[in-house]
Amino acid sequence: MAAWNSGIGSQLNRFSSLSAALRAPKLPHRLARALSTQWLRALLLLGISFLVRVPSLSGEFIWDDAFLARDSPFIKSPLLALEVFRHHLFPDSFSGHYRPVQNLSFIVDYFFWDTNTFGFHLTNLLLHAGSAVALYFLLQRLLRSVLGVDWLKGKSSFISGMAFFGALLWAVHPVHSAAIDYISGRADSLAFLFAAAGWVLVFRARERKPGAVRALLFLSAAGLGLLALCSRETAFIWFLLFFLHSLFFDRQISRRDKTVLVAFGVILFSVYLAAAITPTSHRARAVARMAGPDARRPDASSPG
Repeated sequence: MAAWNSGIGSQLNRFSSLSAALRAPKLPHRLARALSTQWLRALLLLGISFLVRVPSLSGEFIWDDAFLARDSPFIKSPLLALEVFRHHLFPDSFSGHYRPVQNLSFIVDYFFWDTNTFGFHLTNLLLHAGSAVALYFLLQRLLRSVLGVDWLKGKSSFISGMAFFGALLWAVHPVHSAAIDYISGRADSLAFLFAAAGWVLVFRARERKPGAVRALLFLSAAGLGLLALCSRETAFIWFLLFFLHSLFFDRQISRRDKTVLVAFGVILFSVYLAAAITPTSHRARAVARMAGPDARRPDASSPG
């Protein structure tokens, strides 16, 4: 009987311990810990950025969309992917908009969606959401580099929270409506996404020891930077901010890394300018051929 009573007592103690564990506020604690992880915050940003812009999916072609996303001959086939690098955004005009990456994105959309505007708007929405996530990771790195190592001791969650709310405010701000609702406005999102992702890769490369991985990260960052420039000319502002930060405000960068970044920047701009000048030279030669020799002498047909 005593053994039986002791067995019952132990079971009751065990049950009461389990009940106390269930009553303890572990779920909010675990939820708070989960929300503090970077990748969950990134998923939240992705979801919120997408949901607040869902109404844009019902939009139609407006303004330049009719040509760029529907009638342009360069988006009709993936076989013309390389051809977009030889022309300006509007082939029949003298505008200096060299944005082959924007045309490449239209090629992909046209291949999968034909002229269904839903697919084009979906791409715009995904580009915006991806840009918000890239900004979140970039802001974390920027805050750490500017504030310095000594100040950051024990404050990693605080930095991550600041970056999250900054990126969230950017994602839901109505100023980005044109880049999302207007199909041709995706050039802003493309430039933003590639530039921010490239900047993050530069930070990752600097954290690595010299070797193949570090070199690959730097090359990938340069490639993303070139894609940003080929998406929209405003990417030059990103490069200006990048070099100002790296050369004057970053407390964690070495002189050697500064030299490497400047060298990559010079090479990158040279490649971009060479590519951007090509369509202008082709058009100038074509106009000269069509005009003929008399175009060089405005008074050739005049009697005097």
